[in-house]
Amino acid sequence: MPVKLDLQRLQEAIDKYLQQPAPTGRIVFYGSSTFTNWSTECDRRPLEDDIVNQENQPVALNRGFGGSTAEELLYYYPTVVRPLAPRALVTYCFPNDRFFKYKPAEIVEILDRLFNYARTDFPGIKLYHLLPCLYEKQKDNLPYLEDLNNFIALMEQYRAEQLPELRLLYQVKSPRFFANPEDVGNYRKPRAELFIEDQMHLTQEGYDLMRDFFLEELADILLSST
Repeated sequence: MPVKLDLQRLQEAIDKYLQQPAPTGRIVFYGSSTFTNWSTECDRRPLEDDIVNQENQPVALNRGFGGSTAEELLYYYPTVVRPLAPRALVTYCFPNDRFFKYKPAEIVEILDRLFNYARTDFPGIKLYHLLPCLYEKQKDNLPYLEDLNNFIALMEQYRAEQLPELRLLYQVKSPRFFANPEDVGNYRKPRAELFIEDQMHLTQEGYDLMRDFFLEELADILLSST
């Protein structure tokens, strides 16, 4: 499978992370702008302040870089993730991968390599993958939604057949992101007020809900965090 983009196009964002403190043993969030924008640079309360353990201590680290794809998550894994020796890894991709014409099956193939690297380096690491999020901008984009559903089905098949310890996270199944109970699970019915003007990225209220979502989904590992 050929690489379909310039692997070093986001090097500047990576360099910024390499200049920051790198505490080890945390829950590392590693993906595209859904994670990147969860920061003070985007006038949001930072992820590290939201994802805390029972003692209200920071246990997470945001290593999202906007615009990234699974290909770049794999490429930068040795530089960004491995030195952090994470106890858990939360990954996110898809929208940008599709933009660069990666097919759903190709994204799964790349993620498989990333997960295998992490499991080899850190036996016992907890792996979580956030499936495609809701986007107001894409709710009527039928080709996008078709690819999205195909990707989800392939990830579910991959988990069932190859990596049962992988935890798939479904934002789309969380009632907090919908106005009506009957809308839950429908990518065409997100709450429009949760998005900024570009209809892709979240407001602070949207990130408040993401905090609650992740605190719920990661409850077991947060309870055991020290």
